[in-house]
Amino acid sequence: MRDADWTQSRWPWPLRMVEGIALSSTIVGLATTPIAAARFNQIPNFGLVANILSVPLMSAIIIPSAVLWAVLWPFGLEWIGLKLIDAAITWILTVADKVVYLPESLSHISSPMALVLPLLTLGCLWIVL
Repeated sequence: MRDADWTQSRWPWPLRMVEGIALSSTIVGLATTPIAAARFNQIPNFGLVANILSVPLMSAIIIPSAVLWAVLWPFGLEWIGLKLIDAAITWILTVADKVVYLPESLSHISSPMALVLPLLTLGCLWIVL
């Protein structure tokens, strides 16, 4: 295999996008789940599914629409960007509503000692630094 071949994929681009979203959501989930679990005493079991269905709208529709809103605002045409944002946020909230009511969507854990969260934070900071 040549050096440039590692960038080539045999998967079609829609599957590569899903793969990228799943990989980044998994990494972020692994990084934040221990802290969220210690703070909220629960672990979302289907967060990855919700992210795969929602994250593309955030980067493809909501953020560009927010820029469009800001650019059109001085001209009184901000409603165009806001309509696009509204539709995308409605989708994200619908996905969240459906996922949260799936059976076994949350795993509850017991509350850790008060010292666990600060030590976990310092440990993660130490790893990052």
